[in-house]
Amino acid sequence: MSKSSLDIFDLKILKSEQNSRKDFLINKEKELTFEEKEKIALSRIKSFLKQCQSSNTEKPIIAFSGGKDSCVVRHLVHRIDPNIKSLTAAELFHPEIAKFLKTIDDTTFVKPYHDFEWIVNNVGYPVLSKEVAEKINNVRTSKTLGNWTLACFGLKKSRKIPKSKLHFLDETLIDYKLTDKCCFYLKGKIKTNKTPQINGTTVFESQLRRTNWLKNGCIFESVYGLRCRPISLWRDEDIWKYIKKYNIPYSKAYDMGWLRTGCIACGFGLSFEQKLSEKGIAKSRYELLYEHYPSLYKKYMYGKINMYKPLADAGIKINVPDERYQEYFNKRQRLIEEWYSDKNFLNNLNKILDQIENRTNTKIDQKTRSKIIKEYI
Repeated sequence: MSKSSLDIFDLKILKSEQNSRKDFLINKEKELTFEEKEKIALSRIKSFLKQCQSSNTEKPIIAFSGGKDSCVVRHLVHRIDPNIKSLTAAELFHPEIAKFLKTIDDTTFVKPYHDFEWIVNNVGYPVLSKEVAEKINNVRTSKTLGNWTLACFGLKKSRKIPKSKLHFLDETLIDYKLTDKCCFYLKGKIKTNKTPQINGTTVFESQLRRTNWLKNGCIFESVYGLRCRPISLWRDEDIWKYIKKYNIPYSKAYDMGWLRTGCIACGFGLSFEQKLSEKGIAKSRYELLYEHYPSLYKKYMYGKINMYKPLADAGIKINVPDERYQEYFNKRQRLIEEWYSDKNFLNNLNKILDQIENRTNTKIDQKTRSKIIKEYI
C-alpha cells in the first residue's frame, strides 16, 4: 500500500480530512487485503505508543471487553509491548464472557456507575438504535423548544426521527423513557478514564462509530485523553482470519451463535438480528438467551427490568415459544398499527406537538407545525 494511502489514517484532525476518509471508506477500503489491514493496525499502535511516550503521558491501557474484537486488539498490542495491561468494565456480561475473562490475568475490573436495573428505571431503556433513542429522549425530556428538538423532526440539519418510530414520542402510548446513555452508566468509568486507551471498535458496527471515525480517524485526542482504534476498518471476516492465524483464545459464546457479546440484555441492534433470524442466518440474542439461558431470559424479560415492553413496542419478533410475549407483542402491534392508521396519524402527530408545547411551555407556531406535519404526511 502506498504511503499516501496510509497518510489518510494520520493523527491531525482537520475538517478537510473528513472527505478523504469518507472517500477512502467508500472507494478504497474494499481493496485492502487482510495483510495490509494487519500492517496498518500494527503501524497505528506503534504510532500511538510513540505519541504517548513523546507526550510524557502514562502507559496506555487496552479497553478490553472480552469480545473477539478486543481479543484481537490485545494480541496486536502485546506483539509490540506485552506489558500493556487491560481495563474491563464490570457490566452485563454474557455468562461465557464472564468465564473467559477469568482466564485473562492482566485485566482490572471497573465497577459501573449504576447497574442495568437502575438505568432502565431512572434513565430509560436502550432499544432501537443509539441515534434514534437519543432523539426520542431529547424530544420527550427537553424543557425548551430549541434547534435540536426541531432537528429531530427534520427541520434543521440532522437526520430526523423515522416516521415508524414516532409513536415512541406519544406519552399516552409509551409510558417509559428511552436512553442512548446506557453504555455510559455501565462503562463510563473506562470511557472517562484519562489514561491513554487502545480500543477494538470498528466502523462497521454502527452508524455512530462510522461517523465518529470519519470525524476523528484512528488516533485522536478526546476530551478525556489520547485514544487509538487500530482495527477501525476491519470486518468480521478479518477478525476471524486473525484469530485463526494466531490461534487466539476467544469466548465460546460465538460458537453458541452470538454475533455480538456486549451487554447481554441490550436492546440496540435487535432489528438487524431479527432480519438475520428471519432469513435463517443467525438467531437473535433473545432467541439465544431463551435457548441457552432460560432463567436469564425470564429475568430480563419479566423480572424487575421488563424488557418485553420496549421490545414489543419496537416491533421485535422473538421466534421462541413464549406465549406471554407473543400475546403482548400482538396486542401492542395492533395498537401501534391503529396509531399510524390514516384516520388517526395526523391527530396523533398533533398530539405529540401539543405534548411538547405543554412540557416546554412554548407555542409552536402554525408555520413550524405545518412544516413538521409535511415531513411525515
